[in-house]
Amino acid sequence: MDAASHGGSAGGSGATPIEPGGEDATITGANADEAGIGAPAPLPSGDGGQALLWIADAAPVRASECKPGTYSGTFVMMVGFGGVNGLLTLMGNLSITLVANKPSSQFGEFNSGILTVAPGAMFSAKDNLGDELFANISGQLDCGTRMFVGTLSNGGYYVFGNDAASGVLDGTMSATYDAGASPPALGNGSFTFSSPNVPLTTGMGTWSATLQ
Repeated sequence: MDAASHGGSAGGSGATPIEPGGEDATITGANADEAGIGAPAPLPSGDGGQALLWIADAAPVRASECKPGTYSGTFVMMVGFGGVNGLLTLMGNLSITLVANKPSSQFGEFNSGILTVAPGAMFSAKDNLGDELFANISGQLDCGTRMFVGTLSNGGYYVFGNDAASGVLDGTMSATYDAGASPPALGNGSFTFSSPNVPLTTGMGTWSATLQ
């Protein structure tokens, strides 16, 4: 769903202090390698003393390892009513565009590592009986954990053909990001939803999408 910067010992080679928000606040490229030699830079504390900032050994994951772009795929949704699961099975398409956040200006944040769903993402499905599901999608991909977590909102359904029952729906979705796939993909996806205005209406399903 790696570049590491390592802090040295407290008695290092006299690295230049890095002021928060200054032009050296973000360490990238060759500077990151140089910063890994010697001691972590001391930062002024609020009382005029010195507070040491230790750079973690764990490699921060760059957002570039998660590819922005439009991920398109399919889903299968099982819908239940009155406490009976899986009365309807609908299949459909979804499209999610992931965009990179702007880099943080705060010291120590090498990369936000987050891709966010751009406005307009949605899924929709309709079967040959006229049953229909639809909802907007929002959420984000955490590149560090390779996990996508999203929300279904402003959704609705029309079911049972001409004798249609209708309602609103909202819910959640998740998936695992596979950066090594060709093309990169969101897989092992799952959906859950309920209907706030129609008790005992539930849905669950699976989905996947690949970078276009």
